Amino acid sequence: MRIRLATHLPTHLLAILACLSACGGDHTTPSTAPSTTPNHRIAAGGATNCRIDGGTGALACWGANDLGQIGHGSISLGGIATPTRVDFGPSLRVLQVALGVSHACALLSDHSVRCWGDNSQGQLGQDTAAYPYSTLPMAVAGVSAKALALGFEHSCVINLTDAVQCWGGNSKGQLGQSPTTLTRSALPQTIGLGPGQSAKDIQSGYNHLCLIARDDTVQCWGDNQYGQLGDQTQVDRAVPVVAHGLSNVHVLSTGAYHSCAATGATLSCWGHNQMGQLGSTPGTDLSTPTPFALPGGVVNAVSQLAAGLAHTCALIPITTGGSVQCWGSNANHQLSGTSTGSILPVTVPLNSAPEQLVSGLNHSCIQSADHQTWCWGAGSSGRLGPQTTLDAVTPVSVP
Repeated sequence: MRIRLATHLPTHLLAILACLSACGGDHTTPSTAPSTTPNHRIAAGGATNCRIDGGTGALACWGANDLGQIGHGSISLGGIATPTRVDFGPSLRVLQVALGVSHACALLSDHSVRCWGDNSQGQLGQDTAAYPYSTLPMAVAGVSAKALALGFEHSCVINLTDAVQCWGGNSKGQLGQSPTTLTRSALPQTIGLGPGQSAKDIQSGYNHLCLIARDDTVQCWGDNQYGQLGDQTQVDRAVPVVAHGLSNVHVLSTGAYHSCAATGATLSCWGHNQMGQLGSTPGTDLSTPTPFALPGGVVNAVSQLAAGLAHTCALIPITTGGSVQCWGSNANHQLSGTSTGSILPVTVPLNSAPEQLVSGLNHSCIQSADHQTWCWGAGSSGRLGPQTTLDAVTPVSVP
């Protein structure tokens, strides 16, 4: 079984560089248990996407499936381009879905969590020897949740008491404990947030996590190689630290190795910046959250952020124009248009007004106000849907 896993790894070596719970769907602050409103309908992972039907609560996924991350019971090395139903039985609705690089989890209407895909570090909440991966959803024991965030090989939730629990790989302290004492755990571990603190929103990068705390500051922990924790150091942290200088944060997103947050008047990014994904000159990483100006003074209107491997996007809601602006790498047209990257925001040409924005490895998707899904950027493994497996310069519709 492990030999079989090894033979699949080359098909997603690029994907292991992504976050992407970020990738996990909604990047706004959930104050209550999520519902099937537009802001919880789609999610993107490394090269896989999932979508919740707002009427029925059913879930369908498409894209890379080399480790069963589509969740329909089989593996397909070339991916699945057509959205494919994930079965949770007749009585349970999906409230939220989140994707890591090669695994996925769903939050169900009874507040339980079920996960599928890669389990090499216990990120499905299962014993790795018995289940090196799973092509069908498996229940995570001991978790009742209201929000999800997935990284490379770890999974986290905000539970019903607003505490954070994580399980899976702990190579950089993602589980809130030193990697020298705990390398991985299939059992959920509680993250210490400090006296009187709780979590309002949580986002995960490749091996780091950030959350909006009860006092509207940002706390981060895990990998800090590029300063993505925002504490003015490049020291990994197993205990959450406060990102420097941020307050009144209402929107948060983490890319593979960078993080961004919006306050009432400022959009700030920090961490890895090899392609200008922080909105500043490429090649200079930043360990301090650094303000970044969107054109037209619309920072006050930013309602969602979506960070990928080396690009970042912001959603300006319908009430103030209804646009998506992206910056950073454009090697796969993730900014749309030519393949030239930009540290200045590029407006993505959309056919429908956007209501939700998500990013995977090198692609992004929106859910529109008229209930359509549109994706653009890298097209391999079927992540842009059945219309193309090529990179898309402009958004294509996913039926």
